Amino acid sequence: IGTLDVRVQKAIAVGGARWTAYLDAYNLVNLSNSVEEQTSSAPNVRVTTAVQPPRALHVGVRLTF
Repeated sequence: IGTLDVRVQKAIAVGGARWTAYLDAYNLVNLSNSVEEQTSSAPNVRVTTAVQPPRALHVGVRLTF
């Protein structure tokens, strides 16, 4: 099971401080593959019990001085 997780960030120095803006994207392509299956005998063999979480975006700003 794999997902595409990406971080994009840009830092800018202003005076004695450094501002960093960033965007984190988790499961960018929004896959919904099965990540857990119930193993049992017929007729419910390999029934999906959990899937990958949906796409999530986190935006933030960091100030370092």
